[in-house]
Amino acid sequence: MEFVLPEVQDNPEGWGPCTVPEHLKDVPYAPYGKGDRLGRAADWTSSGSKYSRNYHNQSQVNAVFNFFNTDDNTFQLVDTGAHKARGPGGGRGGRGGRFQNQGRGAWGRGNRDGGRGGDAHGRGGHHHDGPRQAPKRQQRRPFFNDRNQPKVTYSPSVEISADWTLMETLQVPLLSKLRHEPPTTCDDLYSAGAVGKWDRANDRVTARLEMVLRKSEGVSPPPSTSNDPIMQQLAKDGEGDVFITDALLSALMCATRAVYPWDLVVTKRGDALFFDRRHGSHLDRATAHETAPDPVEEEAGNVNALPALNEEATRVCDDLRHHTTADGEPVPLPATCKTGADPFDGACGRRGFRYRRFELSDGTRLVVRCSVDGVQTKGNDLQTLALYALPEYSPKGPGDWRRRVETQRGAVLATEIKNNTAKVARWATQALLAGVDLIKFGYVTRRSMKDPSTHVLLATQPIKPSDLAQQIALRMEIGWGIASAFVKMFTGLKGGRHLIAKDPANPVLRVFEVPAGTFADDGIPA
Repeated sequence: MEFVLPEVQDNPEGWGPCTVPEHLKDVPYAPYGKGDRLGRAADWTSSGSKYSRNYHNQSQVNAVFNFFNTDDNTFQLVDTGAHKARGPGGGRGGRGGRFQNQGRGAWGRGNRDGGRGGDAHGRGGHHHDGPRQAPKRQQRRPFFNDRNQPKVTYSPSVEISADWTLMETLQVPLLSKLRHEPPTTCDDLYSAGAVGKWDRANDRVTARLEMVLRKSEGVSPPPSTSNDPIMQQLAKDGEGDVFITDALLSALMCATRAVYPWDLVVTKRGDALFFDRRHGSHLDRATAHETAPDPVEEEAGNVNALPALNEEATRVCDDLRHHTTADGEPVPLPATCKTGADPFDGACGRRGFRYRRFELSDGTRLVVRCSVDGVQTKGNDLQTLALYALPEYSPKGPGDWRRRVETQRGAVLATEIKNNTAKVARWATQALLAGVDLIKFGYVTRRSMKDPSTHVLLATQPIKPSDLAQQIALRMEIGWGIASAFVKMFTGLKGGRHLIAKDPANPVLRVFEVPAGTFADDGIPA
């Protein structure tokens, strides 16, 4: 009897099979992590959601396994808990007892024994044990109640012209229901440019041994898709059907997290589809406090207003790349495809570019220009890096930011992720698209809070792109679902030029048909 060796699957990203068999795709499954807290195996004395908040993601991943009691009039629960004697203040309307410190019972007009006012201090008097005995749920209530939060309306990213035709209005929350399996293979078509080597001295920087961040001079964002000579050549050679940059693709894939308005231009030339950004668009730039609980106002002339903060965040990212990789000779990107010199003659600083092709399930070939910021040596190998700065712009946060970066770096990163969810999600998506080995965050603060032009580096932190994506709950199948839906929408059109615009006040995306010559002044050819 002949022995047939079974196929062995090697999963470089973790343990377990790389793909899911067809007969197991729809089987309910609860993800398991060794670091997860263990909850109750079964609780027959309460509803399925009572304890779900006490354990990590239990209410989400275990929802299919929860037991919910059906309507059965003959079934009754027995109260086995300890009973406390009813104390004073339990009269009608007094809201005494367990609710004596809530609502009108604590602030009303009643008597000492908890009548209608429930307080001995008359109308508006506060019970002396109120703050100490108030339930935790009531203490947290103002945090979850956003009715008193300031509402900020931002200016639109582009002025809508009267001769534009509205084609589609898409509700952003509904986009999260789209799904598309991430492409399993990726072809590297071209590698261009050279990057600097990471200076290991930056790994030893601390808040006590800070380093002044060296400034980068004359650095501009990479040109848009249609102005990239390599993209033009790849389109001429028929290497793809859709051409886009990583910044624009990540904006589409993370559209459900965006708050600030944005727009991009879609042009169909023959059978090829080009996604471009307008001149002055911030899609290639960093944003600040986009998803923070306290929104930033648009105020001209204020260094802590939105336009100035976005410009500062972008400049600090450029400075971090220059500071950490400026020394030494530039190194070509490790590549197995055709390589070439920097197509932009160093205008973007020391950055490398990978032109990668992804194939969607319907056979559409998507060519993406991806950025790489640096490399570092690990043994005999070179690891590619994506470098991003996390700046502090105002000391309004809890505690001393410098001390927290030193002692509670994980908490600082969690706060930055909460305040900049959209930006960090785009960064993680760009790193995954580029296939870089590591993301390195630099914690940066102003040397003087009143001077946004000079910064110091307090610490650096490496993280794998896959780990960051897991930490922020970034699901690439949703991102690819959104991207593939837009590709199908515009591929089915006969031709012409269109604009996708994020509404500045509502979670809405609008698709306009615009004349062919629109945005010619922004450098986008017809």
